[in-house]
Amino acid sequence: MAELEHPEFESGDAGASETFPMQCSALRKNGFVMLKGRPCKIVEMSTSKTGKHGHAKVHLVGLDLFTSKKYEDICPSTHNMEVPVVKRSDFQLINVSDDHFLSLMDENGDVREDLKLPEGELGGQIKSDFDSGRELLCTVLKAVGEEQVIAVKTNVAAEKCAKTSELQREGRINLHIIIQYQVSTAMTDQQLDCALDLMRRLPPQQIEKNLSDLIDLVPSLCEDLLSSVDQPLKIARDKQVGKEYLLCDYNRDGDSYRSPWSNTYDPPLEDGAMPSERIRKLELEANAAFDQYREMYFEGGVSSVYMWDLEHGFAGVILIKKAGDGSKKIKGCWDSIHVVEVQEKSPGRTAHYKLTSTAMLWLQTHRHSSGLMNLGGSLTRQSEQDCSVSEASPHIANIGRMVENMENKIRSTLNEIYFSKTKDIVNGLRSVQSLSDQRKQEALRSDIAHAIQKRQNSKDDL
Repeated sequence: MAELEHPEFESGDAGASETFPMQCSALRKNGFVMLKGRPCKIVEMSTSKTGKHGHAKVHLVGLDLFTSKKYEDICPSTHNMEVPVVKRSDFQLINVSDDHFLSLMDENGDVREDLKLPEGELGGQIKSDFDSGRELLCTVLKAVGEEQVIAVKTNVAAEKCAKTSELQREGRINLHIIIQYQVSTAMTDQQLDCALDLMRRLPPQQIEKNLSDLIDLVPSLCEDLLSSVDQPLKIARDKQVGKEYLLCDYNRDGDSYRSPWSNTYDPPLEDGAMPSERIRKLELEANAAFDQYREMYFEGGVSSVYMWDLEHGFAGVILIKKAGDGSKKIKGCWDSIHVVEVQEKSPGRTAHYKLTSTAMLWLQTHRHSSGLMNLGGSLTRQSEQDCSVSEASPHIANIGRMVENMENKIRSTLNEIYFSKTKDIVNGLRSVQSLSDQRKQEALRSDIAHAIQKRQNSKDDL
């Protein structure tokens, strides 16, 4: 493929679920979590032990995203917490009605009028600035079915455009200074958006180095970047059994990671979180099953399954990593993370399964005919379903079918949309024929057209 910028896959979700499960130990300060049924931002987080052989307890303190009310909760580090899907969008404010409803326009020009002016100081600021004629952008936060204007800022782009146009007409500023000023201001106002946009355009195979360099440049964005950027899975080797396993937040306790093969932590940890005997047996069966699944679909790579107990069931994460060594002129890596929450229903013959899957992929090809090409990005999808549980259809089989179907859908999406689109772009940039062949064809067409015209002229003379 031709030398091309690194196209990225868009990130998506299933559109049905407003929350997704995450193990408590994987939560981070400044991240989001549901506390007492409300979407909150984590402002404090501490871990304590209940005893020598007890599970770690995590104390969470959060502020309601919409009311700023403080909520607290204590949860075992191995249990799942619900995390809200939070979306921020900027809208241009075009009017404030007499009954205090806002008219907001998005980047596509669509107008909505269903949000009220916020109460308190923020609402007063919006009304005052709008009445004074300022161009405003309202930030709307959406989570678990609620929406609210949470911030306002000057529409710098619109005001700069008007101001710089006036200065240019007066001959008081040149274009170079205008561009420098606009870029500087945009980076200041939207540093995180710019940082994430930059990460999407950098080579995905160097994501860890790029992320580290970006954090060094803007240390204040460290927590936001670490919680927002998907990183490839890392591989470790179990010293006791000599087998490889994958590292993630779900098998981490402090600075130690648990192996699914020997069920021990490295570095050693005496009172690390462990699954119950029943769940450990299920974990071993799942590792054996997905080891065969990985070998069948990926013909190599590394897979790991980790499980932990929940109050009314259990949860687990299935990790798969396959890297290409470039032996076939193709380098790349596939990382998939499938988090499943299982709620077992009385009397244990049915269960509700909730699956959240993320796939990260990067590919690099270097061929004489197409040149160097990098393609990478990630996709997230969710699905839920109820299944019967029996000897013929145990938990492992139900989870396996869901993971297999999800990965097939993700691969199909990548193949039919992203790779096809990239192929169309590349084919539009180059010709499948050499320049000499094109010239020969053009010369032949010209000769044929000349001969036809000459024959037509001869007929006219007769």
